[in-house]
Amino acid sequence: MLKFLRISNLYPEVLNNFKRKYPEIKKKNYNEILSLLHLERYSVSNFYSIYLNKLNYKCTEIISNADFLQKKWADQYCKVRDKNSNFLFKQINYYKPNILFIGNSHLCNKDFIEKLREIKSIKLILAFHCAPFNNVVFNNLKNVDAAVTCTFGYQKKINNFIKKKILFLPHAYYQQKFIKNNNERDIDITFIGSIFFDNSLHIDRINLVYKLLKNFNNTYISINFSNFFLIRYILFVFEIFFSSNILRNTSLIYKLLFIFLFAKKPVFGKEMYQIFQRTKIVINMHIKDTDYAGNMRIFEATGSGCLLLTDKKKG
Repeated sequence: MLKFLRISNLYPEVLNNFKRKYPEIKKKNYNEILSLLHLERYSVSNFYSIYLNKLNYKCTEIISNADFLQKKWADQYCKVRDKNSNFLFKQINYYKPNILFIGNSHLCNKDFIEKLREIKSIKLILAFHCAPFNNVVFNNLKNVDAAVTCTFGYQKKINNFIKKKILFLPHAYYQQKFIKNNNERDIDITFIGSIFFDNSLHIDRINLVYKLLKNFNNTYISINFSNFFLIRYILFVFEIFFSSNILRNTSLIYKLLFIFLFAKKPVFGKEMYQIFQRTKIVINMHIKDTDYAGNMRIFEATGSGCLLLTDKKKG
């Protein structure tokens, strides 16, 4: 039986919501907390492991950026601890996987991967990346045995830089029910997503979300803003005075502030699916850097029985 270890990471806001929801986690052990986190059903949760177990793999999950979880693991499994311990590496060494699936390509720097190669049980190191690319990401993907991505467009883009196997693994939806009766859908239009305006990838999304908020009444518009949004917003205001298109950017500033003031707080996992299962139409828009369809919302919306209205993309 091959041992499969998946390393994932979650949005900081997901982890913060979880800690607020379960203040009693301090009294629980590592496995109890990990199970509770998976039951929140954020993103793909632990569904890879659920299905790989059925295919006779022995699967383990690690959430690399959940510090409270990492410390719990160290309390239970580390005989000797020091303040500079790399708990993630200790966990990998403890579970001794044959296949390592790293969900965050930013972890795959040369030093870390070389250290992993010293663990004799590891035969294959995979890294997943399905987001905009930069040189750091490309260089990190060169360090692993194969890259995994979720659209044909990203697959082609990685293949232009890396002469290794690029595996195509689209997103998926695990059928689940979070409300008693979703036959009566009482929300006309829903958009749940992020707005990160630093690199212009979400400019079109800002215009779309603004129109949804202004022109429709029975909606659920929930936005996850980037960290330190207000500070970035103030800097952005200063930047427009030196831009070549002041009028367009002034309009963008107003729309961003309007969305920040009137959109609902971000929702994730179970809470998001409860909204989808009450919704008639879900709106989707991809980021600017891709010509190919494939983001998670496409699967989550249709899987929840909604009519999906999305931008036209290849694939």
